[in-house]
Amino acid sequence: MKIAHKHIFSLLNNNIYQKNIKSYKNDLPGPVGLPIIGNLLGLKDNPYSTMDYYHILYGGIYRLWLGEYYMISVSDPDIVREMLVKNHSSFSSRPNLPIVAFGSNNFKGISGSSGTYWKKNRNLLLSAMKGANTKHVYELLNYKVQSLIEIMNTIQLSNDYFEPRIFAPRFAISTMFKYLFNENIPYFNHEDKLISLIQESFSFMTLGNVGDFFSKLHPLYFRYLHSKGKCFEKIRDFLREKYNEHYQTIDKEKPRDLLDFLIYEYGEPTEENITTIIQVLFDLLLAGTDTVYSSIEWILLLFTNNYDYQQKIYKELKEVVGNRERVLLSDRPQTVFTQACIKEAMRFKAPSPFGLPHTVTQDILIKDYFIPKDSMVLVNYYSIAQNHKYFPNPHIFDPYRFMGTQQPDGFMVFSVGSRACLGQSLAMDSIYLLISNIILNFNLKSIDGKKIDDSNHVSGLNLRPNRYKLKLEKRY
Repeated sequence: MKIAHKHIFSLLNNNIYQKNIKSYKNDLPGPVGLPIIGNLLGLKDNPYSTMDYYHILYGGIYRLWLGEYYMISVSDPDIVREMLVKNHSSFSSRPNLPIVAFGSNNFKGISGSSGTYWKKNRNLLLSAMKGANTKHVYELLNYKVQSLIEIMNTIQLSNDYFEPRIFAPRFAISTMFKYLFNENIPYFNHEDKLISLIQESFSFMTLGNVGDFFSKLHPLYFRYLHSKGKCFEKIRDFLREKYNEHYQTIDKEKPRDLLDFLIYEYGEPTEENITTIIQVLFDLLLAGTDTVYSSIEWILLLFTNNYDYQQKIYKELKEVVGNRERVLLSDRPQTVFTQACIKEAMRFKAPSPFGLPHTVTQDILIKDYFIPKDSMVLVNYYSIAQNHKYFPNPHIFDPYRFMGTQQPDGFMVFSVGSRACLGQSLAMDSIYLLISNIILNFNLKSIDGKKIDDSNHVSGLNLRPNRYKLKLEKRY
């Protein structure tokens, strides 16, 4: 019995030593890790808040132990660029975690894949995106914006309240449907179930699950994921139906949408190619829908709470559009203040506080710090947005920081480097068109005359506002 106790004590002692004693003189700083679990407890409820606290204590790059895994958190834009741009080949892989494997259907597609397989898929997707005709997407985008304005007019005339949580995801998914499948779906239809599945899937993806960070638990955790994560399977089944419909009706001389171009780029319809295309669609649909609608919710809330800025936006828009009843995408270069307010809102309340984790493929020195091979790297976009070095007084909503020729280096909503979001142009265009036209048409006010609660609600890897409603006042 004494021998067993000594053995356990020795294991714990070695584990403490591994997690807290420097192995190299240029090791990273970081918080003390508990035996076995390391720093997992601190990430259980509000990981973005805990890691922002660590950012204040240890600076723009520090280390954590998540169970067996050595993780590096980065919250300095210069270091992020050195990793993901200058040394992108060393940081472009994804970690072999159950949640990444499950979310990417065993490391397929774009978001969760690595190595030459990822490069091949990325190049094929880029080729398909270049070929896809986006003119019809933007025609629909203008139509969808005007349709929502009409719905808001009806709500305003009936003295009812407007709830962004109902309409923002429907606007976002309708844009993606046109881009991916060349389908025009109404704001309320049978695809509402798909919106619920997408929201459920994002809530399911969390940082700090114990099952991810202990290899002995991986088989059990995989069973749990497959049992509880049925939303992923249902979305993929839906996308397979779309693939089958397109494959049976495709005219390679007249491709209709991105899916047609993907079918053409991947060539032979092997099960491997079909599964990969479905996962690429899965990645695009989830990322394109969630980022846009979360951003819209935050922007409308912040513009309501900062009413003076809202009025300045309206004044600028009115000066540019004149007697026209709507804002066009071509107006954007002349609406500098509007753009600055949108960017500041996306900084102030970053919808995605963390990117997907990276894996280091070789030992490397970054800013004289030693980064060992197989480390996990997590870019902390939340702390970047709150970094005083790049955003003085970061807790103040100040759009003027985005005015002028010198833009802040820390605006990284869509990441940087080869892993940056490929759909960021469409996302920003969608957000600009909708927000600018809403402000052109309506005064946005809280329903009780007070500021709306802007505290963060954690939803998986994302931050959303709590549900809220707005009072609409017609401007003209």
